[in-house]
Amino acid sequence: MALFDDFWDALKPALSQYAQTNWAPYQAAASSDASAYLQSAREDLQNWTAAVKKGLIQESDLKELLAEKEDLATLVALKQLGLEEVALARFIDGLQNVVVSTAETFFRV
Repeated sequence: MALFDDFWDALKPALSQYAQTNWAPYQAAASSDASAYLQSAREDLQNWTAAVKKGLIQESDLKELLAEKEDLATLVALKQLGLEEVALARFIDGLQNVVVSTAETFFRV
């Protein structure tokens, strides 16, 4: 459990950096939506990263699993700013990439 907690703690600044670097004009909204996404995906991430650590799935499978749960990313704040679907999809893709790359750092088998 401690390894997941370390991963979880590392995700917050990684996503904040993602929002700041790639979504600067919308940083507050991007950070808010990223946090909401993390909270809604926490239980799934805990299960999936445990499966990666046990060798049951590959790190590369995380991106696919996250894509299947894309509905967890409600993106309320970004939608209120009027971003188009293409931009929202790009945000979600980047968000998923940050989660996967952070997971790879902690859960390589």
